[in-house]
Amino acid sequence: MQMKIYYKMENIHKQIFACSDRAAKKTLLKQLSQRAKMLIELEGEGRNVNSVLIEMYTNETHQEFNTFKNWIAKGYKVKKGEKGFFVWSKKLKATDKTDNSEEDKEFKFFGIAYIFSNAQVTPITQKEAC
Repeated sequence: MQMKIYYKMENIHKQIFACSDRAAKKTLLKQLSQRAKMLIELEGEGRNVNSVLIEMYTNETHQEFNTFKNWIAKGYKVKKGEKGFFVWSKKLKATDKTDNSEEDKEFKFFGIAYIFSNAQVTPITQKEAC
């Protein structure tokens, strides 16, 4: 059973890093979120989708996840060329400005937020900090 779980996690990593555009990332994130929601329903715990997604991303290599800014605050930099894992952002507001309507329509949505793992960062050296 443990091997199947590990294989699925590696498969998720390959799928994430193979996404070439925003639409592909959003589609994959929706699919992963559906799996996460099922796990939340089965386990009945008070977790949210993003915390389950991060658990899905976690393996022997990828143990800790933070945003780009949080890694910098901790004294690390993201390695050049690294692709981030993705989760849902905080709820964002936007306005639909269509030419045909007289009023702009406001709506809310969840965007894509990027996080990086401990395997994707290196400590900031004193030379780089200056």
